Amino acid sequence: MLKVKAEALAFAAHFIGDISQPLHASNFALGGNHIYAKFLGYAGSKSDAEFHTNMHFIWDISVPQKQIATEFGGSWDKWVDALEANGAAAGPVTGVQCAQTVDPTDFLAVRKCVDSWAIESDILTCDVVFKNGGEAALPFLDKKNDPNQIDLSGDYYAAVKSVVDQQIYRGGIRLAAFLNNIFQ
Repeated sequence: MLKVKAEALAFAAHFIGDISQPLHASNFALGGNHIYAKFLGYAGSKSDAEFHTNMHFIWDISVPQKQIATEFGGSWDKWVDALEANGAAAGPVTGVQCAQTVDPTDFLAVRKCVDSWAIESDILTCDVVFKNGGEAALPFLDKKNDPNQIDLSGDYYAAVKSVVDQQIYRGGIRLAAFLNNIFQ
């Protein structure tokens, strides 16, 4: 029984975090997995090299890694402190009330909360992910090895990093509210 509860907790943490990332809430090009681009550095073991990747990976991994490395001296703790400070300054997170009060055993009620978070994230797919230079990657739909892929580690990165942070913060706050609700 403990194993089942631990798995349920892991899934809840994963899903609530993921739904805040715009490409997890979009079905366009398989959530950005089929839109290829370059992102110089900050991609696992290839941190010093040109790295061919996809929009989904850029939003999940590359943008936060680059920001932590270049703006926070590699310190995750300093980055988290900045997320908290900037998130709190931005005002209340939408959807927290739902996470705090939903009956966690009522699938349909939980789904209603999650659907509202997904809609908010999906709007960002058009408003942010594929604006500010991201639309330049669209011609590389299903062109994984095209040497002409656009590099998104410069101006695009600068334009979207605050939204990536905002969404990570929102996911964390919603997850905390949901877990507090479950374990109260």
